Amino acid sequence: MKPVSRLLPVLFSLLLFAPPVFAEPLPRVNPKSVGLSSSRLDRLDQSFQSWMEKGQVAGAVTLLARHGKIAQVGVYGWQDREAKIPMREDTIFAIMSMTKPVTSLAVMMLYEEGKFLLTDPVSKYIPEFADMRVIIPGSEISAKPPTEPAKTPITIRHLLLHTAGLSYGSEGHALLYRNAKIAELRNPAHTIRDMTVALAKLPLLYHPGEQYRYSLSDDVLGYFVEVVSGMPFDRFLEERIFRPLQMKDTFFYVPGDKQSRVAAVYRSGPSGLEKLPPSNKLTVPPAERRHFSGGGGLYSTAGDYARFCQMLLNGGELDGVRLVSRKTVELITANGIGDIDPGLREGGDKWGLGGVSVRTAHIPDAAILSPGTYMKSGAYTTQFWVDPAEDMFGIFLIQLQPLDLDLIHRVMVLGTQAIEE
Repeated sequence: MKPVSRLLPVLFSLLLFAPPVFAEPLPRVNPKSVGLSSSRLDRLDQSFQSWMEKGQVAGAVTLLARHGKIAQVGVYGWQDREAKIPMREDTIFAIMSMTKPVTSLAVMMLYEEGKFLLTDPVSKYIPEFADMRVIIPGSEISAKPPTEPAKTPITIRHLLLHTAGLSYGSEGHALLYRNAKIAELRNPAHTIRDMTVALAKLPLLYHPGEQYRYSLSDDVLGYFVEVVSGMPFDRFLEERIFRPLQMKDTFFYVPGDKQSRVAAVYRSGPSGLEKLPPSNKLTVPPAERRHFSGGGGLYSTAGDYARFCQMLLNGGELDGVRLVSRKTVELITANGIGDIDPGLREGGDKWGLGGVSVRTAHIPDAAILSPGTYMKSGAYTTQFWVDPAEDMFGIFLIQLQPLDLDLIHRVMVLGTQAIEE
């Protein structure tokens, strides 16, 4: 199957007159007009052809944009290999943790409206988080570990920076989260309030503000948005972000008439790729769709997420619609954790308020990205990165478990090396 990007120079004039595949896409141009080399972009196509031939991936969609215009779209392989359904530009992917920047943006929109301060205790809005306790460092893992009072309350800023003391059930939290059935509370039958209240009953892994730990903070923030806005989280995102940005294929639950466009998820193992069963979210009746995970619940397309990225790159505005100010975008895409080492592997070395990792310095063993680049990956090997210095962003969507950071770094290199001016 031939990737679209290899054909762009030939089909450019046709694309100008063809009906767009994406809903309200960004303008498309020949790569050379925005300083990208078509011959160097061929390396991206050749790499995907090789990965598919080796059975490393079933299919993917890539998108590169510079100076506000789409310069490359790569459509590779199969949306569903076993069913012989080709990948499409408008294939819908579970973007998992690429949901986090959307959730953070929703929080910061309310922040700009004066609804709260970043230094406010979370308990001011979610009382269950008052008087939190912390597992005493060095304690043996048990169902009832020794605890001590938290030195400081959890703030909204702590949640945004993943320094609140929560986790995804790692280390000292594993048994506690399992016994509290936190994983079960993250399914469609339960609300995000149900999970948040359960989390608030458990001790923290460390004192707020002292460490970074990737966590369920964004799920809590989704419920926080509900409390502060007075709207269900899914409706807030739809009315305040997706509709204004014309993101018509982004949602927590894929409508029935669009489910034929959902990409299959594959697991990589010793015997090759194994297709996983469809998510139960695809079969939940509309009346029972109750859980809206701010940390990893969204589905989207490359075209939709491109509009989100371009809005950020524009400083909070797209096509005359402003969601947040330029100053807020600068705040949420800067290092927010100071000297704390988050141990990030996805290409950034720090963490920002916007649910993104941030490149603050040259990292020898990571992708060739400019300082100031911010990015986020998802558990199914999805990734976006925004490089303000080059006025450029890239999106890479695939459905592959476990998360393949090596592949993500290669794609970011292949996209960035195409810059020729």
